Parts: sequence; C-alpha cells; structure tokens
Amino acid sequence: MTTRDLEQVVESALLDAGVSEERARAAAARLGDELVQLPTKADLDERFGESEQRWDERFRQSEQRANERFDALNQRMDDLRDFLTTPMRQVEQAQWRMTLFTITMWSATFGALMYAVFGA
Repeated sequence: MTTRDLEQVVESALLDAGVSEERARAAAARLGDELVQLPTKADLDERFGESEQRWDERFRQSEQRANERFDALNQRMDDLRDFLTTPMRQVEQAQWRMTLFTITMWSATFGALMYAVFGA
C-alpha cells in the first residue's frame, strides 16, 4: 500500500464521517506529508548501523586505553618490585655473610681452645 492509497482511504473515511470534502482532502494530504517524513526500516537500519559502528569504535578505543593503562600499571609494579627486592636481596646476602663469619669465628675460637688445652 502506498502513501497515496492511505490518503484516499483516510479521505474516504472522513467523507463518510461527514467531514467536508475540502477538509477531508486537506487532512489526508497532511497525513500523507507526515507519512512521507517518517523514517523507513532502511533508514532506521542505516542509522542504527552507523550508531553501532560508532559504539564499536568507542568500545575499541576505550579498550585500547584500558590496555595501555594496564600495561603502564604493570610496568610500575615491576619497577616497584625491583626497587623493593634489590635491598631485600642485599640484606639476605649480608645475613648469610654474617652467619658464615660467625661460624668461622666460632671455629677459630674452638680451634684455638683445643690448641691451648691439648697443644700440638
């Protein structure tokens, strides 16, 4: 059914309802003008398709920004981990050295006592 067919149906219905011929024709013409201005399914599909493409692009951009921020955060975490683990390793090495030094000193003291007591 075309717009002109709808205009004729509306005009006929208005004439049957007792509206003057001139007013019925004017009302049907206005209705036809309104119907022509309404978007079609193709128009809506096109608009929504463009909108969907824009949303997809915005989503990709926000996902990219989030990935960049995540990578920067990971880099900062790695830097902080290095900053903290280096002194911890140095302290651990110092503790092992002190332990070995203490064992060496006890061994030397024990050896000196054995030499003093039993003589060689």
